[in-house]
Amino acid sequence: MMDEKKRFYELDLLRFIAALAVVIYHYSFRGAAGGDGFTTFSIPSIDFISRYGYLGVDLFFLISGFVILMTAMGKSAGEFVISRLTRLYPAYWIACTLTFLVTFIFAREFYKPTITQYTLNMTMLSGYFKIEDIDHVYWSLREEIKLYAFIFLVLFLGQIKNIEKLLIGWLVVTLAAIIVNNRILLYLTAASYSSYFISGAFFFLAKKNGWNSLRFLMVILTLFLSIYLSIQRSYELAADYHTPFSPYAIGILITIFYAIFYFLTKFDFKIKNPYLIELGALTYPLYLIHQNIGYIILNWLNPRLPAIATFLIVIGLALLVSKLIHDYIEAPMMSYLRKRLNHLLQIWRLRFSPYLKFSANHKDDEGLNK
Repeated sequence: MMDEKKRFYELDLLRFIAALAVVIYHYSFRGAAGGDGFTTFSIPSIDFISRYGYLGVDLFFLISGFVILMTAMGKSAGEFVISRLTRLYPAYWIACTLTFLVTFIFAREFYKPTITQYTLNMTMLSGYFKIEDIDHVYWSLREEIKLYAFIFLVLFLGQIKNIEKLLIGWLVVTLAAIIVNNRILLYLTAASYSSYFISGAFFFLAKKNGWNSLRFLMVILTLFLSIYLSIQRSYELAADYHTPFSPYAIGILITIFYAIFYFLTKFDFKIKNPYLIELGALTYPLYLIHQNIGYIILNWLNPRLPAIATFLIVIGLALLVSKLIHDYIEAPMMSYLRKRLNHLLQIWRLRFSPYLKFSANHKDDEGLNK
C-alpha cells in the first residue's frame, strides 16, 4: 500500500526531462524543419536525436494519467475541479498574456495576434471553437482536459471504486473508435493519446494496491497501442518536416518510458531531493512560454552569436523566466484561488447541495506532483 500524500520526487525529474526534451526539439529541429517561417535556426549536429524530443509530450501524458488519478483519490468532484483549475490557469494566464505581448510587439506581422484571439485563448477553451492558439503548444492542454473530464465524471457519479473497470471501458471504446475510424469517437476518447492516460492510471493503481495480472496486461496492451499510434503519427511528421523518423527509435523510447514507470511502481527508490521539486515546478510554465517567444529570441540572436551560444542562452532564458513566473506569480495566484474557490465550494455545499462532500482538512495537491 502507498501513502496517499507521498510525493514522488522521481516524477518531478521526469516532468522536467519531458519539458526540456520538447524545448530542445523546438529550438534545434522543429522551428526550421517545419518550413512555416517560425525560424531558420537549427542545430544539425544533434537533430538526429532532438527530432524525437516531441515524445516528451507523450511522456507528459503518461505522467498525467498517474498523477491525476492520484490527485483525485479522496476528493469530491468539486474538490477535484478546484484542484485542476488552480493548477492549470494561473501559469496559463501569465504565459498567454506574455506570449501575446511579445508576439504583438516584436513579431506582429508574422504571428498576427489579435485582442479577440487573446481574450478567447485566456479561457483555455478557444481551440474547441477553431480559434487559433496564441502559442501552438496549447493543443496538448485540450487533450489533458479530456482526461480531467473523465475523472470528474467518475467522481461525480461516485464510481471511483470502479475506476479499473471504467479505464478498461475507455480503452475498449478507444480501440473501437480506431477500428471503425469514427471521427466523433476518436475525438471524445482522445484516441491518439488515451493509451498513455490509461496506462498512467494503471501504474498508479499498481503503486497503490500492488501489481496483479490484470494491471500488467492493461499496461502491456496500452504500451503496444502507444507505440503503434506514435509510429503512425511519425509518418505525418516525416512528411511535414521532410525528415525520416525511425519507428525503432520511437518504439524503444516509448518502451523506456513504460519501463521507468514499471520500476518506479515496483520498487521504492526513496528519492527525496528538494531540488527535484524546484525542477518540477519549472515544468509547466517552461512548456507554456518557450515556443513562440523562444523562436523570436532565436531569430534575433542567431546572426549575432554562434549557434551553440544562441541555443544555450535561449534555453537559459526560458528556464529563468519560468522560475520567476512560478515563484512570484503562479504560486501566489494558486494559493489565493485555491482558498477562494474552496470557500465558495463550502458555501455551495452548505446552502445548495447535500451531495457535495467538502473536506475541512482539504490540502488539495500539497505533497503531490501537480
